[in-house]
Amino acid sequence: MNEPRNPRPHRGAPSGGGHGIYGELPAPHGREPDGVPLHDIVGVVRRHAGLIAGVMILCTVIAAVLVYLDEPEYRATAVVRMSDDRGSMTRGIEERPVDRSRGVDPLLSETRILHSRGLAGEVVDAVGLRLRIQDGAFPFEALEQVKVTAPPAATDTLELRLFPDRYEVRRGEETAHAPYGMPVSVSGVSFALTGRPGGVDRARIAVLARERAIDRLHGNLRIQPLTGSDIIEVEYTAAEPALAQRVVNGLVQTYRAESADNAQESSRRRRLFLETQLAQTDSMLRQASAALNEFRNRTGVYRTGDRMATQQAAALELELRREKLLVTRRLFESLLGELRAGGPPEGLGALVSALDVADNPTLSQLLLQ
Repeated sequence: MNEPRNPRPHRGAPSGGGHGIYGELPAPHGREPDGVPLHDIVGVVRRHAGLIAGVMILCTVIAAVLVYLDEPEYRATAVVRMSDDRGSMTRGIEERPVDRSRGVDPLLSETRILHSRGLAGEVVDAVGLRLRIQDGAFPFEALEQVKVTAPPAATDTLELRLFPDRYEVRRGEETAHAPYGMPVSVSGVSFALTGRPGGVDRARIAVLARERAIDRLHGNLRIQPLTGSDIIEVEYTAAEPALAQRVVNGLVQTYRAESADNAQESSRRRRLFLETQLAQTDSMLRQASAALNEFRNRTGVYRTGDRMATQQAAALELELRREKLLVTRRLFESLLGELRAGGPPEGLGALVSALDVADNPTLSQLLLQ
């Protein structure tokens, strides 16, 4: 027969003076040991091994589903280097002191221009961002020659059907079709489909309001000047790599085109100004030459007394004035030749000195313009 066994005393209970078989020694200083014993943890894991494994498998499956359903994002980056072409064209004229106390940073000013809604609107029109593909399987890069002439606030939805040799665009009762590579136009929306994407036979295209398209562009756009340099970093994030690249390239190219137009207009204004000043100088030179010749014919320089000294001084003054006008004329001709040749004028500082710009507020204002 089995002999009865003494029950194992609870943890921390007295061992009954050593009569219990499984009695435990009391903790030092009469306190329970800190922490959970390792054998208790192992026991819990063994008893609930199935539950723990199931939870881990469930978490792994959920994470895999979230990763699968999450749309990938692609980021395109471009850098813009600022160069002061305008300053090189106006050396000696517009060298005004910079007010450092105001904290004006030209790089931040250009950053705001890159982030302006006007520039973003031009990119929206050029890239065709008013069109939004509502079917994720249809790539935006398949659309080419996108042009939206609908009113800026207009919204619409187009039905796109793809066939082996052509495609069809429908809006309500209005329908247009064309072979691949040729554009179609429906309700102020025109685009061309380069080819039929694999596995896609229809798609829906939403036409967004222009301001909403600008907001969407700004939401995925990041423009950051690099500290300690003259470089601005432009970054755009999209669900398709081709779309991200199109937007970044469109933004940078539009900014460069506007900057070039502004520089050309500024150069044209300076050329017209120099031509006007040259014509005025020629007129003044002719008048001074005529006055000098008249003076020489009317009076002689060899006289006696005060009259002779006065007349000689007047003649010398006219001669000096004539020489100064000749020098000014040569300066204007040289600068005009440099502007017509397309190079930066190097002698504007000498021109400013010759014209006494500081003493002529009207001429100073014209030069600054």
